[in-house]
Amino acid sequence: MPHRTKKLRGSRTHGRGKKHGRGKGCRGGAGNAGLHKHKFKWMLIYDPDHFGAHGFFRHAQDTEPATTINLDILVEQLPAFEAAGTATRTGPGWTVDLGKAGVEKLLGSGRVFDEDETFGEVMTEIQELGNFNHRHVRRLEHVLALIERDSGSVRDSFGFVLERFHLSYYALLPDWNLYTAFDERLARLNCLTVLLQIPEQDLANRCLDREDRAATTWSIDMVTHYGSRSAVLDAIVQSTLRRREAALRSRLPILEIDTSSRSWEAYADKVVEAWKALP
Repeated sequence: MPHRTKKLRGSRTHGRGKKHGRGKGCRGGAGNAGLHKHKFKWMLIYDPDHFGAHGFFRHAQDTEPATTINLDILVEQLPAFEAAGTATRTGPGWTVDLGKAGVEKLLGSGRVFDEDETFGEVMTEIQELGNFNHRHVRRLEHVLALIERDSGSVRDSFGFVLERFHLSYYALLPDWNLYTAFDERLARLNCLTVLLQIPEQDLANRCLDREDRAATTWSIDMVTHYGSRSAVLDAIVQSTLRRREAALRSRLPILEIDTSSRSWEAYADKVVEAWKALP
């Protein structure tokens, strides 16, 4: 401490008559004092980002790692989840309560696009709009754009499943020229077509009187639309033949699976093996 300051301790003015004779008053304050007052112009020029929100930082000791599970591990452990009461069979698939199983996040780079995303109410739209309209295939375009975007952003192999895609559209509007561009884009993505064969004697039970739509008016609506149950079954057979015709026109490799035994896990293994074997 300078000798003069020590000598003037106890004096209000430190010999200058005003406050600036002591402390930091003579230089406008210490540190960042006055940045929004008399040092405002200095702040604008030399430290314009001093004020305002700039995100946040969570310290490691304040966070806990999330409990995660990979999709392939989840599939392998389905019997264990079922035994623990956190997984149940729902038709050909599974319903897993990950929260009840203590899992907070499901990891995986793949995605399943169900028929609500790929097909939707296109049958009704075709009936209402009549001839082909580009609105009919807007879902195909939207889903393919998402896949092309994601396939270019992940490092590992990107897997995805499309339910009822362009082959199902061909069954309704059998003009292959409408779907050539979509088929070529799928070929560039190294896709595989899987045709699930249903025995003719099981068509009524598995296609018209579907278990997953037992609580809806699906069967009644189909019979009302076609006029009779036999007409519905004839339409289903025709749709199956058209899908096969489209598959033969397609550039994609084909995997046909007979689903008579309903061994869904074995079918899934076949699909994965065929997909991994693609060049």
